[in-house]
Amino acid sequence: FAREQYELASQVTLNIEAQIVHHSYRIRNERAGNRYTYYLTRSGDTVWGNGTLFDIRYTFFNPRVGLLWKPTAEHELFGLLAYTSREPRMRNLYAAEDAYFGARPLFESDTIGGIVRYDFSKPLVKPERMLDIEFGWRYRTNWLQASVGVFWMEFFDELVKSGRVDIFGAPIDGNAPRTRHVGIELEAAAQFLSHPRWGSLIAGLSTTLSRNRIVEYTYYSSRGTAVSLNGNPVAGFPEFLASGHLRYQHGQLQAQLTLRHVGRFYSDNFGTRLAEYAAFDPTIADYRDNVVDPYTVADLDLRWGIPNFLGLQQLVVRLQVNNLFNTLYAAGAEGRHFFPGGERLIFLGVDMEL
Repeated sequence: FAREQYELASQVTLNIEAQIVHHSYRIRNERAGNRYTYYLTRSGDTVWGNGTLFDIRYTFFNPRVGLLWKPTAEHELFGLLAYTSREPRMRNLYAAEDAYFGARPLFESDTIGGIVRYDFSKPLVKPERMLDIEFGWRYRTNWLQASVGVFWMEFFDELVKSGRVDIFGAPIDGNAPRTRHVGIELEAAAQFLSHPRWGSLIAGLSTTLSRNRIVEYTYYSSRGTAVSLNGNPVAGFPEFLASGHLRYQHGQLQAQLTLRHVGRFYSDNFGTRLAEYAAFDPTIADYRDNVVDPYTVADLDLRWGIPNFLGLQQLVVRLQVNNLFNTLYAAGAEGRHFFPGGERLIFLGVDMEL
């Protein structure tokens, strides 16, 4: 990792960063009970579990350039250009811990003669790469902070949800050759009260408006039918996110109410065309609902500190209520599988500072 900073002018700063990342994913000594496993390869060899099953290495160069201009003490303008790569997870190569339940290595293979033969040098899932362009403005005073940022993220081989889950409900990822995420982020926080007698009151708000679309992706059904997903929303990405909080503090007493809103998103990459795809090839999907409805959840956090309590430096009593109004909602989904959000949770705790 290297970083260099240049003062181009008294109010202009150029930041240049570069990172080289090397990761190795390897599985050795794989057993099924007391016996070593074995796999046939395309080259005609047999790979035994008492050796190295596979050793996949990833090396990435991630550059980043940022420009910051501070025309006044309150205002900042910034720009960012970055290129980043990320390797798949080990589970995208082989969920070996689930082999007993049927998990298999996710590498290129053939089934000539009804026998599976692998090429352990060619994983099915590729690393994802992203070109990130961002611009923004920040404003800061003693009582107000605000910022506006726009981003354009161009992904190549992005790891996206396939709309399927494994036997444990974990999502199965795949590569979309090209996707695009474009949006705007707004943040603001203001202090409405700051008084030694009446305490302080701070409110904050943040929101993201984005458009997340598949640019290039061809999906193949179990029958081998090819359908284009170009223009569809990327699964799992809501186009509207918002959160706000109101925090009051008076001496050792602090109370905060937080609201989180998540807009509608899809459980797969079929978007509004799910019925169309299923009518064309019923094996593509055996369900008709892929929409996760928008929801809003409130959380409450209360803290009361008692200094010099029974020889302690401070005793802090905390009451935390998640999902204050016990809202029923789906927090996520994968294809036909929808996962409910947690119901109201009340947590009472005590922190002791010695």
